Amino acid sequence: MGSEELMEALRRLARRARRRTQVSPTVSVAPGCTFGAVVEARLQHLEKGLEEVKARLTALLLVAAGAVITEIVRRIF
Repeated sequence: MGSEELMEALRRLARRARRRTQVSPTVSVAPGCTFGAVVEARLQHLEKGLEEVKARLTALLLVAAGAVITEIVRRIF
């Protein structure tokens, strides 16, 4: 009898959780005005530019590391 009561309590809890997830409103992160849209577009453009700078810096560091390794190998042999 205790096991059946526990199972029924778990079923009720699961039903409540399902109802809460179905009823809860979603949050919109889209800008609601023209200024917000312009700021978001500029921010996305800035993020793309930052990614390009990161890629170039990584390439520059790899070239520098390659030059150092080449110089070390050249001096050894």
